[in-house]
Amino acid sequence: METIISQIQSDLADLQNNPNGLTYEQLELFYDRMCANVTDFESQNKGSKTIAIKWSTEDVLWQAEQLDLELTEDQADDILESLENKHDASVGINWDVISYYIEDYLRK
Repeated sequence: METIISQIQSDLADLQNNPNGLTYEQLELFYDRMCANVTDFESQNKGSKTIAIKWSTEDVLWQAEQLDLELTEDQADDILESLENKHDASVGINWDVISYYIEDYLRK
């Protein structure tokens, strides 16, 4: 557990000491490492294996294209955020759910 906490602290220090601000790639890398560290931490503490499934803005844009709908990247980001915060955990997130959220977003 100490190594996980040390790695997170090191990553945070690297991000805070960046004089040019953070790029999207740096934030994405940090997020990926945090997810991996959290997964490792949970595994160590529960004694069981865990997984994390990720969906991206590109997934939302791709699904919109399959539906012959156009979205901006900002709109796709909004939809992805809604998916994360409002999805039904008993159903999860899948292509059909993403389609529903896209169509619902465009109706507003």
